[in-house]
Amino acid sequence: PHDTRYFQDPSPMFRGDPRRPWIDTLSPRLLHRHLAMVSLQRYFEQNGLSGLDEFSAAAFVDSHFETFFEFLGGWPVTRDGILLDRAAEVSEDEFRQNLQRALEQLREKCRKHPEFYTPEGRDAKPMSLLDALYEESVIPTYSFPKNVVSVNIMDEKAKLRYQVSRGLDIAISEYAPGRSIVVDKNTYQIGGLYSYHSEQRKIGEKKNWLSPARPFFEDHAYLKPIVRCHSCNWFGLASDDEKCCPFCGEKQLEEGRPMLRPWGFAPTNAESTSVSRLDETYSWAGQPLYSTLPSLDNIEPVEGCTHLRMANRPGQRIIMINDGGEKGFVVCQDCGAAVPTPREEALKGVVKRPYRLPFSKPCYHADTMKVDLGYDFITDMLVLECTLDRLQLDTRRSSPWLERAAQSLAEVLRLQVSQKLDIEFTELVSGYRIRESGQGVFVDLYLYDSLSSGAGYAVGLAPRMGEILRDIECFLSQCSCDDACQQCLKHYRNRHVHGLLDRFAALDLLRWAMTGKRAAPLEGDVQAKLLSPFASVLNEVHIQIEKVDEKLFLSSGNRRKELEIYPAMWLRPSRANLISIKDMDMKHARPVALREICEAFGDR
Repeated sequence: PHDTRYFQDPSPMFRGDPRRPWIDTLSPRLLHRHLAMVSLQRYFEQNGLSGLDEFSAAAFVDSHFETFFEFLGGWPVTRDGILLDRAAEVSEDEFRQNLQRALEQLREKCRKHPEFYTPEGRDAKPMSLLDALYEESVIPTYSFPKNVVSVNIMDEKAKLRYQVSRGLDIAISEYAPGRSIVVDKNTYQIGGLYSYHSEQRKIGEKKNWLSPARPFFEDHAYLKPIVRCHSCNWFGLASDDEKCCPFCGEKQLEEGRPMLRPWGFAPTNAESTSVSRLDETYSWAGQPLYSTLPSLDNIEPVEGCTHLRMANRPGQRIIMINDGGEKGFVVCQDCGAAVPTPREEALKGVVKRPYRLPFSKPCYHADTMKVDLGYDFITDMLVLECTLDRLQLDTRRSSPWLERAAQSLAEVLRLQVSQKLDIEFTELVSGYRIRESGQGVFVDLYLYDSLSSGAGYAVGLAPRMGEILRDIECFLSQCSCDDACQQCLKHYRNRHVHGLLDRFAALDLLRWAMTGKRAAPLEGDVQAKLLSPFASVLNEVHIQIEKVDEKLFLSSGNRRKELEIYPAMWLRPSRANLISIKDMDMKHARPVALREICEAFGDR
């Protein structure tokens, strides 16, 4: 859709004014991050300490916590040669309080979960203060790409031949075990987690030839336990210490498959494969999971919208997971060989090491683990909260309409915002979640920058949201496709959800959010058109179709019932002698619709 816009009207590329470069120099949160980095560096320099990347987080909170805040209390925050925008308003007290609060949270995590920061193991390495502060979003990342991983392909002499790199958000889908890639006209099927030279990492005096994956499994920055709610399918990190489900309040959270952050990938058996032998297994990262609950203090209504509110939410944790199509992945904790399957014995006697050794030594995969691939990070985001009415709308979590509408609206929000800002849509990420509480049912649409720490695009949209939503309504209404196409919602990056995209479902949800009105009843001619493909099949089971004025009737023998095809967002209409079927089922689930008709007449 981004390219189609310029194919249809190329003149803006040549005659339009270039977008003015913009940096958010006034955001208190961004300024606080930079000030935090400067203050920590000043403290380390003053005390002759090594760099933040060499000093462990646990050692800092144990030995330097109090002395750092004594230093911070006397440090001239805005008068230490620091360059700030003249219009920037920085409260020194607020900065000190926020930094102290963030470091206290880090100290509490170190105390509650020492295994995350000072892990035990043969080659365990304490988490550095720099990494801990990055992870907690206390200091800026300067948008350097931290989350980059590679497929490592070796030659027959165990030397690196090819190294193909992608961002981790793309790699956990496109490089997941079971997927294939083509490099230099050779096809490789991904079959392991491996980083080049990790087998030569020393443990004591010896190189770790046989178990290069072991240090990563023992490092809690890579392997993180997950808890899930069986009632509403919420899940989050065990380290967040949730005592009950934050969505539905369920008291019993259960342990899920742990989340393993890939450190690199390698082909099955460390060799190429022929296309004729390739049996590719596709899996994708799911929706970015935004698992925290909204706060009520900073949420405000959207201009001109009845059921929509918005908020800028700083410091939200996002979890990206590829669960292997709900099957998970079995990974050898020694060599890193991996396959997408729920069977732990799948590796044994079938798959070799994903890397080559200068000597012959097979791995018997005696110690395997079932995991999901994924990672988590903290970012700032814009959240739109749409309130649904249980008495008028189909708000069930299993409702196909609700999932299609939310997915489609999240996709078009990303596309339209990128066009409004004149940036590549890959610089933004959108998602949705459906949550239910005592206050009602809500659809949260969220948008955040794909760059580390953010470029400020998403959080700067709030004043223009009313205009953006009106543009989205116009955009969805103009296309002529039946559901979604390459001109409106479909593109290469969202190809794994093409079956869910539906501009009409998105329009229904958007108009409900803006006006509080649900979709209008379908006209008689529209209902008749949806029913026409069923005519021959219904005739075979002796069910006749009759149209009287604007209504449809079905008859079988001496039985006669009215048929109403209704918008999928409605609660199902119910009255005597009425067969009611969603329009979405008539389009996309015809066997289901036919079965409902037959069962209404007692025929199966």
